[in-house]
Amino acid sequence: MGFGWLFLGYVVSFLLSGVGAMLNMKFLVCLLGYTMILRGLWELRKYNAAFRFPLFAVLALMPATVYELLTEWGKAFAWSLPFLGETAETAMAWVDFGLAMLFHFTCYYAVATIARSVDLPRTVRDAVFDTIVGIGYATLYTVARVFLPEAVAAQLGIPLTVFLLFWRICDICLLVSCCKNICPAGDEDQTPKPYRWGFLNRMGERFANNFHRAADSTRASREEDLRKRRERKDRSSGGKH
Repeated sequence: MGFGWLFLGYVVSFLLSGVGAMLNMKFLVCLLGYTMILRGLWELRKYNAAFRFPLFAVLALMPATVYELLTEWGKAFAWSLPFLGETAETAMAWVDFGLAMLFHFTCYYAVATIARSVDLPRTVRDAVFDTIVGIGYATLYTVARVFLPEAVAAQLGIPLTVFLLFWRICDICLLVSCCKNICPAGDEDQTPKPYRWGFLNRMGERFANNFHRAADSTRASREEDLRKRRERKDRSSGGKH
């Protein structure tokens, strides 16, 4: 349906890109991830038009990634081009940040829209929660970079990184939930097809097992509450007689 590619692309672009940065290959990792995301969103737009918005956002992110490639090459080969200066690099970094935020928020909107259409209120709530977390991170990041002294902003580096990691984990949980719970019309009763990536199957199975355990626990709790209410009602009726 497309969520599998979206999940893989997200992991590559927004998690493994840190590893790519340490190897001076972040642009290649991001381009690979964005290509996977595009593949997923291209499929998902067939089921819900709202996925066109994050699709356009990812397309806009690609030129920013190419600029990052030129910047790295410019530093390596000592190019002195006007569009590779420090000011231009800072401006482009903010453009990249803004486009990344746009992708996330439009993706949350699309996920919430399709989840609402198939009656998955929990997924809708998760998308809203991720939106709130993302807004919180974007606000803190902007305040730290723009309004705080450099020394103070440096002290917030670790808390911001932890906050970002928490946000990424929330996004991964949301996408795994979509992979396992949203399917094309007519496939509701069919056994889910295994993904070609084993780790995604394992994550999905773990998520499904946790979901079923939680559902069984909730059902047992409700049955126990109902039993106690009946007992109290019976005792109350017996006392009146």
